[in-house]
Amino acid sequence: METRMKKILGGLFALATVLLIGACLSPVGSGAGLDSDGNDTSHSGTVIVVPPETTLAALIQPIFNQKCIGCHATGGTGWSGTGGSSGGLDLTTGHSYASLNGVATFELPGQDPMFRLTPGSLDSSYLYQKISTTTPKYGVRMPQFSSTGLSANQIKAIKRWIEKGAPQ
Repeated sequence: METRMKKILGGLFALATVLLIGACLSPVGSGAGLDSDGNDTSHSGTVIVVPPETTLAALIQPIFNQKCIGCHATGGTGWSGTGGSSGGLDLTTGHSYASLNGVATFELPGQDPMFRLTPGSLDSSYLYQKISTTTPKYGVRMPQFSSTGLSANQIKAIKRWIEKGAPQ
């Protein structure tokens, strides 16, 4: 009986040793379960996940189409309800980039001009200022007349797009 017990304990010790060595030698940080920023994605209700391809066509234009073009489109109702694009900003497909990139905003008369979009710079991109805070320095938060506004995911996607240089 004593010999059998020694064999069992010896076998358990050997198994524990193999498992411990295997754990120590396995690759650490494979990235499984993490997004590109290293955020844990296993709790999808609490983590904001942005797809790695953050281009205007792939991710940003659908946000504009869903949340912005009701007012910011040529022929849209505009903020005044009289037609035309609010502030001359046309966010429809095929027009949004040219209407944003390097275009000075009209909302800051007498101020140093601020561009609607400055690729790579959140601080210099009026678009980001208008969507990322509840009380922007000038005007009101956008989208102003949307019942749901932009989600945290949508704001983060636009932020990442601008930071990556606003690729088309």
